[in-house]
Amino acid sequence: MPFDRAKTSLGFLEEKFRKLFGLAGTIGASFEPSITPVVVAADCRDPGVASFKGRHWAWQFGVSIPTPTAANVAYGLQWPVAVIVRGLQVTGLGTGAVAGDEVIAFLLAPDSPEITTWGGGNRQTGRWIDQTSLDTEATPLVDRALGVAVAALATNPHQRAIAYWVSGTQSYTPISLHSPANGAILFQPNLGAGAIRCRFAMWGEIA
Repeated sequence: MPFDRAKTSLGFLEEKFRKLFGLAGTIGASFEPSITPVVVAADCRDPGVASFKGRHWAWQFGVSIPTPTAANVAYGLQWPVAVIVRGLQVTGLGTGAVAGDEVIAFLLAPDSPEITTWGGGNRQTGRWIDQTSLDTEATPLVDRALGVAVAALATNPHQRAIAYWVSGTQSYTPISLHSPANGAILFQPNLGAGAIRCRFAMWGEIA
């Protein structure tokens, strides 16, 4: 087949545009035999100008965890819209923690049975951090006030764990993680004797 008759599909590019800008229908992306200089003056998804998609949020949750912890007790965050997680942090494992203490973060898909066991989120939470906002301007994030035993977290942990902290660490983990609507990240502490004050934090943006 002669090259001048070949056709290149840009369907994958159109699909990316649909997801990025929330478009529908045919976009009609095509190659043009010319070069056009372009200057990007601004991105409407940047902090301070995004109305919803692209806005940046943060969440933190502190809890006094009695130890030894019950099996698979989980604390976490769920989102009814797609998000991009940019960072995770766990603090508290340096004070009162003993050798072998750990916290594991699990990324769960919307249809994961663990989310049903955990009960999802029932408390609106989080904070917008990309522009000054009223305290009453809520983010689309939900958590629970208390940890919940989620026995199913023990199923295929190697396929679900995304971060891991051990005693003696106060760790920030940079990440670029996309999760669809109704996904969740659950933190599971596994602690020995004693009791510690543990704090979980997460931040990102609306995808």
